[in-house]
Amino acid sequence: MAGLRALAGGLGRRRPGTRLLATDTLRVRQQFEPPPPEALQWFPGHMRDGWHQMEAKLRAVDAVIEVHDARVPLSGRNARIAQALAARPRPADQADAGLRGVARALAALIAGQERAARADAREFNCMVVGVPNVGKSSLINALRSVHLRRAAATPVGTRAGVTRSVLTRIKVSARPLIYVRDTPGVLEPRLEGAEAGLRLALCAAMQDHLVGPRLLADYLLYWMNRRANHAYVPYMARPDVREAALHMVRGFRSGAFGQLLLDDDVLEDRAPPPAG
Repeated sequence: MAGLRALAGGLGRRRPGTRLLATDTLRVRQQFEPPPPEALQWFPGHMRDGWHQMEAKLRAVDAVIEVHDARVPLSGRNARIAQALAARPRPADQADAGLRGVARALAALIAGQERAARADAREFNCMVVGVPNVGKSSLINALRSVHLRRAAATPVGTRAGVTRSVLTRIKVSARPLIYVRDTPGVLEPRLEGAEAGLRLALCAAMQDHLVGPRLLADYLLYWMNRRANHAYVPYMARPDVREAALHMVRGFRSGAFGQLLLDDDVLEDRAPPPAG
């Protein structure tokens, strides 16, 4: 926590012309000591109940939209969701397709699939899934606004756990006729490693009081320093350690430090070796 205390000591109060940080002499931690993995487990009753509701509704679903946070593309994946929904069609990566592209991709995908018990249905039923606070409800409301020019139909919030059960069908498009079901964000009962838990917590996939702002800010400070990213320096000027920690976590979540890919090391480890 020494690094965080240094930040709280008033970074940003400097004389004109002085450097904020001597990056050539900065000594950064090479390792981070996270809490034990069990300290970062969060699988409350509404997640368990929501999971069972999702499984029960699958027979009436034609396709699944799985929403991911681009900052944690791997840490933010729930293996249980992937296994349970493996037989359901899912649209390919739509990150750059735009909202209208999502509806077209869904219609094309479902039209080319065997619909079993829903072969004669004229509408398409979809389910939106993902970890907590990843933007599932926001996506549904945005699709509804673009295609139907209608107000939001499902509540959203900045903290995890706003949606606590599988909701009734919500119409998001008339042509093609598409209904979706919002679902509660579900984490795995046991996360793979404490760092994955910290990254999810930084992205607000857990409720903040479970981890605490000091630990989150200290991990973010370690993560950014290891990558020689000191974008936090001009942002930080808080005399109190707790306030400095809260300020840093809010800065990350608001994008004040730029676009950060927390899973860059995981992606690098999983990258295929170069050909030849």
